[in-house]
Amino acid sequence: MILEKKTINFIAICLIFISVILFIIWHKDKSISNKITNSLLNDINLTESSDNGVLYNAPDDIENKYWNFANIPFFNMDLSNIIQKNNNTIAWLYIPNTKINYPVLQTNDNNYYLRHSFDNSYNRAGWIFMDYRNSTKEFDKNTIIYGHNRMDKTFFGSLDTLLDTNRYKNEDFNNMIINLSTKSQNTLWQIISVYKTTPETYYLTTNFNTNDEYINFLNSISSKSIYNFDTSLNENDKILTLSTCSNYIGSGRLVIHAKLIKYSNK
Repeated sequence: MILEKKTINFIAICLIFISVILFIIWHKDKSISNKITNSLLNDINLTESSDNGVLYNAPDDIENKYWNFANIPFFNMDLSNIIQKNNNTIAWLYIPNTKINYPVLQTNDNNYYLRHSFDNSYNRAGWIFMDYRNSTKEFDKNTIIYGHNRMDKTFFGSLDTLLDTNRYKNEDFNNMIINLSTKSQNTLWQIISVYKTTPETYYLTTNFNTNDEYINFLNSISSKSIYNFDTSLNENDKILTLSTCSNYIGSGRLVIHAKLIKYSNK
């Protein structure tokens, strides 16, 4: 009994020690990431643009909710200073009424920025990055951006605020948009689906062989949404997908889909 009690105490002490070490590492990664983020925010100028832009796949129906989003202004970001600091920078992501306001990076795989910061130093907090298969020159049918769901709400840690259905009531259209400013364009996207799911690859499909295949995809991601955005979709639409981890059924995923409303060339 004494030996068994000593073993249990030893295991408990080890677990506490490991927890302390992990917390110290987490806090160190957080501090470095926050320092980099604050430096970048001091070096950018995110401004509202008066440019009406080019409407994308606009419906003929004047009663369609699309037109409420078409009137929302762009946010413009000059990426030149940021690109000088990291030439893997391809865009800036900004979502109103969240903490998401970050440069988006891209490299030749989907692993590097899971464990590297903006300055390319090793960091478990990672960074916001776009799927290596996608291009911002001409957006694919499904363009995907990833980020860690951090406990301190950094990176995609505040993405869960989009799960609050009160955000979309009273048709507050400004709470249903995502701004993505690339090297060549400012773009505005309408949120069409918000949900949690088990880890899967279907929603990470970037291109489709047929229109029917794409329509099935659109129907699938729309049907999963916890809120009915009542959005019209067709084979000409382009989708932006944000993906992060979630505590839903183990290592689940929190997923946001939005469709392109308009763009403005820089």
